[in-house]
Amino acid sequence: MDETGVQLINKPGKVITTKGTKDVHVLTSKERGENVSVVACCSADGRFIPPVLIFKGVNKKAEFSDGLPAGSKVYMNKKSSFINSDLFLLWLKEHFIPNKPNGKCLLVLDGHTAHSTDIDMLQVADDNDIIILCLPSHCTQALQPLDRSFFRPFKTYFNQEAQLWMKNHSNRNLTRYQAGDVIGKAWIKAACIANAINGFKACGIYPLDPNAIPDHFFSIADAVDFGRISECTESDNEEPLAPPSPRHTSVTPNFMPIEESQPSVSGTNKNSAPSETKEFTPTKLLHEVSPIPVAPIPLFKRRKQGASVLTSPLNIENLKVRIINKTTKKCRNTETLTCESRGSLKKQVGKRSKVKKAREKWSSSDEEPLSKQGRNDDNSDCQCVECFELYSKTTKTVGWLQCLECKEWLHETCTMYGEKCNRCSRTAMMKMKRTATIS
Repeated sequence: MDETGVQLINKPGKVITTKGTKDVHVLTSKERGENVSVVACCSADGRFIPPVLIFKGVNKKAEFSDGLPAGSKVYMNKKSSFINSDLFLLWLKEHFIPNKPNGKCLLVLDGHTAHSTDIDMLQVADDNDIIILCLPSHCTQALQPLDRSFFRPFKTYFNQEAQLWMKNHSNRNLTRYQAGDVIGKAWIKAACIANAINGFKACGIYPLDPNAIPDHFFSIADAVDFGRISECTESDNEEPLAPPSPRHTSVTPNFMPIEESQPSVSGTNKNSAPSETKEFTPTKLLHEVSPIPVAPIPLFKRRKQGASVLTSPLNIENLKVRIINKTTKKCRNTETLTCESRGSLKKQVGKRSKVKKAREKWSSSDEEPLSKQGRNDDNSDCQCVECFELYSKTTKTVGWLQCLECKEWLHETCTMYGEKCNRCSRTAMMKMKRTATIS
């Protein structure tokens, strides 16, 4: 399973015109079209699940699905036309599970956050015998079957259909109302059995072939590693290191490298002393004056996503612990602001005048402020458990509340958990964390 984006615009091709013509005209829909995400899924035996289109917006119309293959669906995303965790869960329940074969099924996808961070999605997949395998980071161009054999012909056919539609409707723009017809025709041409089978075969997934990945996919990583190693070990008087050899899993014994014959050197040139003066070219002088900057090697690299089974019980439990830790850390960071610091921040954003006017009103009038009305005399000297301010000497324009757990009083702005104080709320969250770790 994977998704790709298409632009609702026709890309003009080459135009045949007379040689020497200065103005060459071509018909286009507009400068930039609307983006639409297409969710595709195929199996190793050549079957394709009908596509799912994702539009940006809220209101879905029946015209958006005109021309799509039978069984296709249209989803709406309020923020953007990209997939998120909720839409992926909806796709898994309504689209993938009804079309999957009986028994256990292996679903291969990339490590996008919409595919791997939702606990409810992983639980639904585990309940329906779906094993989700996450591919390593920056390797989908070699290990994703849809990227290897389907998306390129699909976009080629889409551009052809968009160009043909634009020729037949020269006075109209290609919008989301015509997207289903154009995408449906391109899908029928590209979603053939051969593309699905060749995609799994090129990635070495089925049939299993560890040597299916060609060497040129490793060339970029080898070049980067070789450059960093040579920069660290090479000195001015040493020869540069030899570049790494291509990665071969099997070695042919009959292959022997042939050394190129070196040109003959005369005795006079061989025994002659090297010239003391060096020839300086403009390029060498420029490199000495202004050398090419070298990017420093980072001490702490960002952790990359590795291949893992997302539906395993260990991964689900680790994900729950990470979510609890992230929530606890966020709450602790927000709790560092005390009542006094919050009051100063409010004054900085323009509430100083409001507080000053309220104080002048209270000092001129005989009635008590709203935060002191309705209190009993026996509670007039209670202390805030967060900022340690007495109720009888408070000057804040906020009300007071009583914690539901410890029954202590505090300001409404001193807590971040509603009707509980910060200490009781943190204690409850730590108990939840310990319970999840033990289970």
